[in-house]
Amino acid sequence: MKRILEIIRILLVSPEALLLVVIAGLFIWKNLWLVYIGKSLLEHDDVTTWMPILPISLCGGAIFLAFKLTEPKDGSNKALYDWPEYWRLEYRRNIGIGWCSVSVLTVLIAWIFRDELSLAWVGGLFVAAIGLAVISSSTLLLATFVLKRLSAGLS
Repeated sequence: MKRILEIIRILLVSPEALLLVVIAGLFIWKNLWLVYIGKSLLEHDDVTTWMPILPISLCGGAIFLAFKLTEPKDGSNKALYDWPEYWRLEYRRNIGIGWCSVSVLTVLIAWIFRDELSLAWVGGLFVAAIGLAVISSSTLLLATFVLKRLSAGLS
């Protein structure tokens, strides 16, 4: 039960969840802002052609760094595995990777179905995808820096 509550807390009390709430609020109260973003995106073919590249590259780099640090290759972070709360670190890493996956899936949906979706949906999906990618990759990157520093101190 403790682990399930931790997963729920990680999911609901996060900057990613706040971003999704803000975008949902924009859909409800300020739909014109998302229409403007969607219209601006669809007017420029080169932007829509390369739309998925930013979330995919950000998330790919962050996932690579997160696994590089938390999965030891040479036993350099053995002290990290001996930590009793290591499972929390694994959950946070995996949920961060999940948010990255949601970001990539969202931008791919916006990119593939951009002609069938309304301007508000294109704008909202694009903002959500870019925002989720930036937030989740930056939190994974910052966690990697902190863990690297802690691992060096524990060794």
